Amino acid sequence: MKGELLVLGSFGAYPEAGNGTAGYLLTAGSFRLLLDAGSGVLRELLQTHRYEDVSACILSHYHFDHAADLGPLLYAQQLLRERKSLPPFAAYVPREPEGAASPYVGISGTEAHLYAEDEVLTIGPWRVRFRRTQHSVPAFAVRLELDDLHVVYTADAAYADDLAAFAHGASLLLADAFFYAGEEDKASARGHMTSRQAGRLAREAGVRTLVLTHLPHEGIPVLLVEEAKAEFPGEVLLASPGLRIPLS
Repeated sequence: MKGELLVLGSFGAYPEAGNGTAGYLLTAGSFRLLLDAGSGVLRELLQTHRYEDVSACILSHYHFDHAADLGPLLYAQQLLRERKSLPPFAAYVPREPEGAASPYVGISGTEAHLYAEDEVLTIGPWRVRFRRTQHSVPAFAVRLELDDLHVVYTADAAYADDLAAFAHGASLLLADAFFYAGEEDKASARGHMTSRQAGRLAREAGVRTLVLTHLPHEGIPVLLVEEAKAEFPGEVLLASPGLRIPLS
């Protein structure tokens, strides 16, 4: 096993008791990378880890359900470094929209890196690329590569053919599934996908495992899995806090 993905929050828009919004801890060796830091993510993180266990964070975009806990995380890292000798905490945040990163720049103990779509970064052991998605604000899908292990996170994204190319051959695809099948028009207008579209994306990209996340608050969540499986023959998981997915 090369690593593990731990789900810290999987709702879209707002948290509920027992489940926050977007946040995923990706572990490879001793390096732990947080993908998004939505509302409630830090409380879930602290069930099993300390703040200083997190090596870096990538923010896909600045909507509150993906970024609400980033500020408190950086404050925690700042205060820890006043008491302990620790390397700077690395936060990778989008360059767009202009000025949105300013609250995270200049916090003592944090090195803020502003990324753009065309950049290829090395973050710990990962080679990282970004792809702009169709969403209501600038938002970026993330592809992380470690040898033959490839993890793709769509973040918030309407279905698009170029997203399938970006996710091609991924070992694990974390995909937006904020709407049920049959709500495609509504999903597209809001910059999200349905469960069936997430399944189609996984099939066209040829991924090994699909994880549905950014989940709706209404309806019967297990139906999302059934709807995705109508399009994708591989393994389909429903993200929930505490779910651990081995990566190999």
